[in-house]
Amino acid sequence: MKKAIIGGFISITGSIGNLSILIVAANNMIGGWSTPPGRLLSTVSEIGMTPLMIFSCILVVIGLIIMGVEFFKREG
Repeated sequence: MKKAIIGGFISITGSIGNLSILIVAANNMIGGWSTPPGRLLSTVSEIGMTPLMIFSCILVVIGLIIMGVEFFKREG
């Protein structure tokens, strides 16, 4: 049970990190961008927040994996 709570906190931390990066990018939009990544992701790349966004996404995935493993783990 403790690991599931820890996984939840890790996942929430990653989500808050992603949200803060997206808020910063939305407030500082660039003027020119290419179509495939889009305007928002081009802004994230231009600002230099791509490594932080990738790290936050990794935190979300790790947290979800921990919660999933603990959910399906059989105690007996």
